[in-house]
Amino acid sequence: MGRAVGVPATLNLPGYVRHWGLPKALIFVHGLWGDGRDTWLNSSGTYWPSLVSNDDAFRDFDIYVYQYPSPKVGSTLSIPDVVTDMRTRLASDRVFETHQEIFFLGHSMGGLIIRGLLLRYRELARQVPKIFFYATPTTGSVLADRIIAPIRTVQAEAVRPLEFNNFLQAQQSDWLAAGFSTKSYCAVETEDVFVGKVVTRESATALCTSPAQAIPGDHSDIVKPKCFGDMQHVALQVAIGDVLHDKENTPAPRQNPETTLSTDVTSRAQQPSAPSLSDPKTRPVAVRKYIRAEVQAVAVALRPQFAGFRTDALQAARGSLPGDLEASEIALLLGSEQYGWRLNLLEILVKHARPRSLKADEIPSILADEDFGFREAMTKTLAPYIEIPLTAAGAARILGNTTECARAFCLRHIAPLIERPIAPDDVPLLLQGTTAICRSQATGYLFGR
Repeated sequence: MGRAVGVPATLNLPGYVRHWGLPKALIFVHGLWGDGRDTWLNSSGTYWPSLVSNDDAFRDFDIYVYQYPSPKVGSTLSIPDVVTDMRTRLASDRVFETHQEIFFLGHSMGGLIIRGLLLRYRELARQVPKIFFYATPTTGSVLADRIIAPIRTVQAEAVRPLEFNNFLQAQQSDWLAAGFSTKSYCAVETEDVFVGKVVTRESATALCTSPAQAIPGDHSDIVKPKCFGDMQHVALQVAIGDVLHDKENTPAPRQNPETTLSTDVTSRAQQPSAPSLSDPKTRPVAVRKYIRAEVQAVAVALRPQFAGFRTDALQAARGSLPGDLEASEIALLLGSEQYGWRLNLLEILVKHARPRSLKADEIPSILADEDFGFREAMTKTLAPYIEIPLTAAGAARILGNTTECARAFCLRHIAPLIERPIAPDDVPLLLQGTTAICRSQATGYLFGR
């Protein structure tokens, strides 16, 4: 692979390693005593951010490396101060404004900084569907505590074991309370340093929403792949695509209802959106609604626009929209926008719908194939407009193919609308795909925790 995957000659940190204005961005965040260069640099000369830039699996991603001062001795920034610095740097580089989706990869303490960023600036979380934590000491590190005891800094204090660490106790509680739909993937080290692992499996997997991936190597090695086939990189590829789930639950290709402005609007509603398409209770229902001329006219005007330009155009045309939009009309005006842009449009359009006027069978045409954080945010936006009482089958269509905590968080917004009592046979349908802590959360939401 040669020099293409080495450290760029013009590397300027913090900043982009690749900046092509792509729809997604992956941000690398190093840990304690690390930096934006050496943390990710293999002894062979492979620089992981460059390796990712050369991998076709990440062709939709710009690559950004965040760096902050983390000296072994002397004064330095506290984690809250690093969070402020990170937000300032990202804002200066317009990272969240440029990209529709932001993915984070944190090594060790870098994961704590990422959580700190989203907890303080919670509006950013809706654009963050996944975070990848490599040996993050969520409950602290006993070995690190012993190693750093003689040379404590304010950053080193942050990775002390949970029982002695007010910072980690508060962050863990705040993260659980925030209810983010962001998926957390975790990787654990397998080799000892001195007399043990710097971050134990128990600490590295706390708060994770997917099974942990063991990576050959010690605490430092697990973020230094040499080539595409190394497990560090393969684990990231799998997590980015959620390959283990998506191969079985691949949604139908996103269809654009603007391809024809007929009165038969079915393109989105016919996409798979329920956990079991063979079950007649959850089979998608085609939506056939008359699209009024004034709505069609606005849709024609919006058709060539995309992203923020489409939002601006919709704002300009709002005055001509009726105040009782149907779901099929909303779906038409949303077009084929995705992610945060689709959510922004929806937040405008629901202001032109009547409360409790949207039928559950029509909601999938609005949600389309959005998943994770954006599906949860859109479900929350739609909840006041969904017709009640909501049947369990209707709720299942709204939940779609979501699984684990993403399903739990979507369920949180519609559970109060579901018709009671809930039939025993409907419970597996509503909780399908949830396990462990995510099932506990979903159960609590369903039965009124």
